[in-house]
Amino acid sequence: MYIFVFLPVIGALIGWITNIIALRLLFRPLNPVVVPFFNFRIQGLIPKRKLALSRSIGDIVEKELLSRKDILEQVNYDSMEREVLSASERIIKGWTEEKLTSIIPPGIKKIIHEFLTDLVKKELSIHVKIIMRDVVSKAWDEVKISEMVEGKMNKLSLERVEQMVIFIASRELKHIEYLGAGLGFFIGIVQAILVFLIR
Repeated sequence: MYIFVFLPVIGALIGWITNIIALRLLFRPLNPVVVPFFNFRIQGLIPKRKLALSRSIGDIVEKELLSRKDILEQVNYDSMEREVLSASERIIKGWTEEKLTSIIPPGIKKIIHEFLTDLVKKELSIHVKIIMRDVVSKAWDEVKISEMVEGKMNKLSLERVEQMVIFIASRELKHIEYLGAGLGFFIGIVQAILVFLIR
């Protein structure tokens, strides 16, 4: 009857240790290790595929997470319009004070200033949102999110990538280890039953 204790415990240990090793092999060894006589290289999956992973993550971020439509919808055009109109008013005020000589009476200066401000604001308010949308859209065409993300990922050291993954998924990684132990324990019970029946 000892087989009903011994085999499940051994199976749980094997399953647990196997999953721990498998998870470590995602990252380790960080640098390729050559097996003597066989000329066979061993390297962790993530270090080995880092460039391809970086490219894939960049593509996913650009196509799935930060689409052009999403970014353009986040732009507050009303706020930008207010800023442009306010800036234009300051520019006109500075211009009228600087360019209109002291010969022109202050009352006429004020009328000219108000007339120019109203005229420019009226014209700008008609066109400014269209211009801003075009500018933002053209700026977005110049930005390559996938290349930026890929470049940032490639600059990270392998140790830093490992730390990030472990920090984000530490609970899930522990669950995988425990699942290996559970499956090993179950397989051990099945083996114990088979051994008992065969006898």
